[in-house]
Amino acid sequence: MSSPTRDRVLGHLDYVGLLQPAIHQETHAPSPDEITNEQYRAYTRPVHDVGGERDVPI
Repeated sequence: MSSPTRDRVLGHLDYVGLLQPAIHQETHAPSPDEITNEQYRAYTRPVHDVGGERDVPI
C-alpha cells in the first residue's frame, strides 16, 4: 500500500474502534470453584450506596 492509502486505512480502523462497543467475556453463572477472589469481590460489592448501609466502615 502506498503511504496515503495506509494512513487512510489506519485512520478508518481507529475511528471504527471508537464506534464499536467494547468486547467482553460473557459469563453464564460460573460454579463456585471457577470464581476468583477478584470476581467474588466484584460480585458482592454494591455498585451504589444501598439505603441504610453506612458509607464508611466503623
